[in-house]
Amino acid sequence: MDITIGVLAKRGVEKVLEQWRPTADYLTEAVPGHRFRIVPVLFDEVSLVVRNKLVDFVVMNSAIYVELSVRYGVQRILTLRNRLGPGQVTSRFGSVLLANKSNSDIRNYRDLSGRRVAAVHMTSLGGWIMALRELREAGLDRDDFSDLKFLDTHDAVVEAVADGRAEVGIVRTDTLERMAAEGRVDADSFHVVAPRSFADYPFRVSTRLYPEWPIAKLAHTPRELAKIVAQALMAMDRSDPAAEAARITGWTIPENYQPVHEILQELQLAPYEWFGEISPAAALRSYWPWLVGVVMVLILQTFLVVRIMALNKTLRRHQKALEDTERQYRSTFDQAPVGVAHLSPDGDLVRVNNAFSALTGYSAAELGGLNYNHLPHAEELASSLVKLNDLRDGLVDRIDLRQRWINKAQETIGVHLVATAVREDGDRVRFLILVATPSGPGFSEWAEGGS
Repeated sequence: MDITIGVLAKRGVEKVLEQWRPTADYLTEAVPGHRFRIVPVLFDEVSLVVRNKLVDFVVMNSAIYVELSVRYGVQRILTLRNRLGPGQVTSRFGSVLLANKSNSDIRNYRDLSGRRVAAVHMTSLGGWIMALRELREAGLDRDDFSDLKFLDTHDAVVEAVADGRAEVGIVRTDTLERMAAEGRVDADSFHVVAPRSFADYPFRVSTRLYPEWPIAKLAHTPRELAKIVAQALMAMDRSDPAAEAARITGWTIPENYQPVHEILQELQLAPYEWFGEISPAAALRSYWPWLVGVVMVLILQTFLVVRIMALNKTLRRHQKALEDTERQYRSTFDQAPVGVAHLSPDGDLVRVNNAFSALTGYSAAELGGLNYNHLPHAEELASSLVKLNDLRDGLVDRIDLRQRWINKAQETIGVHLVATAVREDGDRVRFLILVATPSGPGFSEWAEGGS
């Protein structure tokens, strides 16, 4: 059974796979009967991926976790322990404001007025939110900068400060030290704005410290599976290759994330946009979805009762005709010269023909236990899931694209994929149809190169 773990790509997709794929391998070995896979998730993809249950677990920054827990019922199971140095571990992190040493006049938060600033993303706790709290306490806000750009990764922010595109960069603690250890920047060419110090915390820091990233289960993920995963991760030794690759010492019992709730409430950021407002208008903004929901439930219940009665009559009348049609369809489906597969709305492979089995190398029985997310190459998985979600939601009528798939022999193959959705009355998706054929001339070089 495939289990997917969505990991926030704070340093980019390649870094996520390099850092967390060994953890997936570790869990695959530690949890029999399950195959774990890492799905890199960009900041702007988080809500879409979680809302549509495209992954089973998430490893996200603490602010995003809080929003997901409030909006979608995501539950933390463990907190990571960051690797500080020989014999040093922590389950807290902060934000650091970096300036080039040539800008020696930028020393404190007030010095940021009129400056060009780079940050990671509006939902990045270490790459924006922590610093925003300190800025507001110093009497500043984002409008006081001459320019503010969000660059999507922590590495991009450090590089922007290094080459002069930004005068100040906001990133999570440990980013500068890790990039320096990789030989990508010279740490001595930067200085810290508004430096702070904490006992037993060696990283450069400009803000208060907050609980480290958790791993959390989605609402649909079985509690028993989450318990087994938590036990396996708690047993991970600090010298395990998975811990080394992730640059952590392992996992610990969940931290108290109340400080993260408090900073989001104070700044009135998601999911607390209206926190503290008690006017009638604010109450209406907060609770109108519930009022609409109650009315919609009553309407839906009435509709369903009427619909079911009508369907029962129609079902008896058409049952024999459907049986005849099914026999004809099965014969045509199995003998089709191109690969054809039916997917459930959640992406499970429920029916495949002989050509589809030949293309992937899996038997029909093996494919029947897999989800579509087992097939695409890891670097294309997130974008593929977004495209299928758009198809399912009716945003597009069909998908026609070339992809890299991984077959049973773990070889990369080029596939020309066409997908469409079969819908019932009311536009409800009954199933998705995939038509897959080996890609045409010239695609093999593309597939091997990943271009």
